[in-house]
Amino acid sequence: MPDVVTKDDMEFYSTCTKIDGMFGPDHNLTGPFEVPNVKTITSRFNAGYLMPKLKGSDRVDDGVTSISMPDLEEVGGWVLMAYLDNLTSVSFPKLRSVGVDVAIINNLELKKLSLPALENVTKGIFLDGSFDEIHLPNLKHTAYLKVESTGNIDCRALGKTLSAQVTFHPEIDVVSKPKEAFTCWTRNENNRYNSSDPASTTSANGTTSGNPADPSDTSKPSGGVAVRAEYMTALFGLIAVAAFEVLVM
Repeated sequence: MPDVVTKDDMEFYSTCTKIDGMFGPDHNLTGPFEVPNVKTITSRFNAGYLMPKLKGSDRVDDGVTSISMPDLEEVGGWVLMAYLDNLTSVSFPKLRSVGVDVAIINNLELKKLSLPALENVTKGIFLDGSFDEIHLPNLKHTAYLKVESTGNIDCRALGKTLSAQVTFHPEIDVVSKPKEAFTCWTRNENNRYNSSDPASTTSANGTTSGNPADPSDTSKPSGGVAVRAEYMTALFGLIAVAAFEVLVM
């Protein structure tokens, strides 16, 4: 895997338009990660870790603060950005297609996410963090979308927009077998969305709610548990694929 550690590494890979294999910042990189000119990554884009840090672990805590690939259009495998404690911004303005999953998870300083050109994600999209805003204005096809946020995101508005714009194909992903095409969960039970439960999109008085997540509401009903369970199932699937690829290399 080409691991980018230094500014010189970024300058070197910026002379390429195509990366054959996996790509992403090394765990020891600190500061911004910016690699222009690359249009295609044939395998995966990895930043961070698949799982949270275990107590007593001596693994390196990533120091990357921003991720930018302004010319990237296609990733053949998954896009993973997870457990990056210092990450505050992500910029993939031309990314149109992802061959497996998009997983952006537990980057607690990342408040806004915009993937303005993204149209197709073959499997699922997992967004779990402290999001206040998520923008996917051109998304057309994905197996399913799971959003979970402790920030001030408006799940009802996001659900209304994306349900009208996106064609979901949950039957494609045989690993996680999602029951819902699109779910958005916050701590506020009046600010959630579930595409398989129309009643959940309307409040008791028949109006659509746009309330932000309410930090005082710490309850997490079965809907949130289901989202996390499906995410973990798919995550273990990703781990299995990664382990298999290591064995056969």
